[in-house]
Amino acid sequence: MKVEPADDIQAPLPLKIISGGQTGADRAALDWAMDRGIPHGGWCPRGRLAEDGRIPVGYDLRSTPGSDYAQRTAWNVRDADVTLLFSVRPRLTGGSAFTAEVATNLGKPWLHLPRKLGLDQAAAALRQFLSRHAARVVNLAGPRSSQEPDVADWVRAVLDRTFPRSQNGPAEALAETAAPASRRSSSEQADRSPRAARKGVGRRRTDDGPRSEAVPGKAYNLPASTSKPARETLRSSSDGPPLNAAIR
Repeated sequence: MKVEPADDIQAPLPLKIISGGQTGADRAALDWAMDRGIPHGGWCPRGRLAEDGRIPVGYDLRSTPGSDYAQRTAWNVRDADVTLLFSVRPRLTGGSAFTAEVATNLGKPWLHLPRKLGLDQAAAALRQFLSRHAARVVNLAGPRSSQEPDVADWVRAVLDRTFPRSQNGPAEALAETAAPASRRSSSEQADRSPRAARKGVGRRRTDDGPRSEAVPGKAYNLPASTSKPARETLRSSSDGPPLNAAIR
């Protein structure tokens, strides 16, 4: 994935940030959204399950019917325009790798931002990715605190570098998003057309850059390589209401 200089691209603030509410990357994203006045939400397991007990009620999350983490992962990927995966380690593992697999098979763009990129390159890659996909609802995921204790700091640092506080807030972004289609850029309309969705292209990183996928897929016509847990989750991923219906 070619990364342009950070000053060449400015991505609008997301209209909504969602996550599963787990410790680590998930909560860092929700805390950052609340601090910046950006609406937040997402699906969490039944009982607001997390590794430290119940997810605090201050996070505006909805519970899935089951307590399986995989279900909330799939529903958050489904309800977002794009998924961001943060990590301290250079490669995705465990639940983060599963999230990337789900996004790939649902045809949802995703971007991995490991800490080895450094702040400048990570922010540049994130701006370029969000601008390309005209992302309004962003799902953010990554390791829990017990797996990578420093991941929350990395999430906040990248988001702060990508979106300086002087940037327009969500009210201005919402006004632009709600504008008639004739006023939106031709590139945004093209990105959201069915034809564009069918022509998604997978992009894989080298060892020195971010990894991004935009591979079309159908939950009910899965590649043979799809793991059994992902296959079972994706076959039921159409159940339940989308969180972002009100702003689409």
